[in-house]
Amino acid sequence: MVAAGIPASDLFAPPPPPVPAAGELVLDGLFDTKGNMSYFDTEIVSLDLVSVGYNNSSKQAKVTRERFTEPGSLVIVSDHELRTPGVFFSQFRRVDYGVLDPSSRPPQIVAAGGGFNGSVVPPHFQGMLEFYELGSLNHMAEWVTPMPFDVFFLDVAVGNVNGFGYDYWVAVGHVPGSNYDDRGIVVVGQYSGGFIPPPVIQEFSGSWLYFTAVEIAELNDPPVAPPEIILAGVRENKSFLQIARFDSAMQRVVNLANISLPSPLESIPWAVNVSDIDGDLVQDIIVGGQEGNAPQYSTRNQSRVSVWNWDGATQIIPKDDRIWTGVNGNSAVYDVEVADFLPSVPGLEVATTGYNFNSPTNLSMGAELNLMDNKLDEIDSMFTYGSETDHWGMSSGDPDGDGILEIVTVGMKTTGATEVGETQVVEVPEFGFAAAVVPLIPAGATLSRRLLDRFRARKP
Repeated sequence: MVAAGIPASDLFAPPPPPVPAAGELVLDGLFDTKGNMSYFDTEIVSLDLVSVGYNNSSKQAKVTRERFTEPGSLVIVSDHELRTPGVFFSQFRRVDYGVLDPSSRPPQIVAAGGGFNGSVVPPHFQGMLEFYELGSLNHMAEWVTPMPFDVFFLDVAVGNVNGFGYDYWVAVGHVPGSNYDDRGIVVVGQYSGGFIPPPVIQEFSGSWLYFTAVEIAELNDPPVAPPEIILAGVRENKSFLQIARFDSAMQRVVNLANISLPSPLESIPWAVNVSDIDGDLVQDIIVGGQEGNAPQYSTRNQSRVSVWNWDGATQIIPKDDRIWTGVNGNSAVYDVEVADFLPSVPGLEVATTGYNFNSPTNLSMGAELNLMDNKLDEIDSMFTYGSETDHWGMSSGDPDGDGILEIVTVGMKTTGATEVGETQVVEVPEFGFAAAVVPLIPAGATLSRRLLDRFRARKP
């Protein structure tokens, strides 16, 4: 017997697809990179995605400017690949932007990395900083570390470290040594009208010491010019955090406070972000990285995000900490982004990208996107899998201009001997999406953890 008013066909129809709730990560686009590009980092600048990495055919550093449009289209507008004589291979690891030269059209792009120069004796690594105009990616200038340095830059930040009203760049990395006598390096410099004045090069010595991440931010309330330089790195196989300031009169970076991040394991901090995530008017330092210093495919690494405060003097104070593992106990956080993804929820949200060895379907290594509240409790997570995939860089903004905040992650995936770059665009709905948007969610390639569980629950 059929209930009155209900067509018989409706009784046997499959249930409608689930509608994402507030805070669920919704895939808006997943793209293989054009032009043999593998990515390490990206920044959303207005409506542009500026991403850096290398051409995996020529093995040379490359930067691209792309536009994301609905429905699901990513187009390279302009790009630039380094062709430095004698450099066998090179890559950009991080990118930032700012007003480096007020006399030219801002903003300017700074890409940091390194290359192996085989044209000199002995061959050595050279740290590389490349400067571009945003619109055309016109290559404006270059600075490489002088001989006899063996240097590789792992991060760069742009900010007003001198307090004079225009931006400087700060690049960090390491000088490889023997017998664990690596040295961390910090380089502070300017850009002016196509010319790079001699920068300040400062080394920090220690047992296996190097810098992995840098951020420029005003940590004091009320502000005290100039802003601070926040450094993260590794010392004796353990993560450390350092607060410093650039003294323009002395032309050096002055240490203000530092702390080793407590850990029973070896550890690496890959990213630093500064935001007042809980609205208490105290700037929070968010550090993302990994517990364990094992090879990527081992089962010993864990993802870690920790939050710290600075007392304005010599103390760095722990606030919150979260450690989680992949399915086989191997995962890492490579980048951290903080934004008001859910305006109805107090405070800001923390997003991380990295890898998680063995995704929920046990299909090898996958990239993991994680969204947390201001106490680092998980709101949702998304796995991108199907091949060996990891995403190194991320940014947030509205690249398609639809008024909805997106998270963009970039990285690479490897199938056999083939490596391809990958860009992922994800939306975070504030109050859930209309059913018409649900078909954007793929049937089995990339699903958030909540949606994956709900799709499984619908199976007969």
